[in-house]
Amino acid sequence: MKNLQPGMLHVPSYGPVVVQEITYLRAEGNYCYVYARPFIRPILCATPLAGFAQQLPGFLRPHKSYLVNPQHVDAFEQRPENTKCYRLRLRGGVVLPVARRRIGYTVTELVDAVGPLCRQ
Repeated sequence: MKNLQPGMLHVPSYGPVVVQEITYLRAEGNYCYVYARPFIRPILCATPLAGFAQQLPGFLRPHKSYLVNPQHVDAFEQRPENTKCYRLRLRGGVVLPVARRRIGYTVTELVDAVGPLCRQ
């Protein structure tokens, strides 16, 4: 691991990225897409999501394929088509699924991170 300033994350094949600018990360097998605000397209890197989860302890893991920055979450809501399913709505209109078994964890971690802004 390279020595970086606090608040920075080294993304292999790209370089340092400001952690606050990262909106979410999406797993794709042993690869990962990093979605950050200043970039038009996501950054693809050959690092599994679990590797980033260890480096980003304040991020939420609402689904096995996603790691989310709680500072970019606008709402926690039920899916209108299925009342047993929930989702996270991020700033910019991105909607990510919440796994059924991770609903309680997601609500608890989200409230701890940003306060009671979520809707159920």
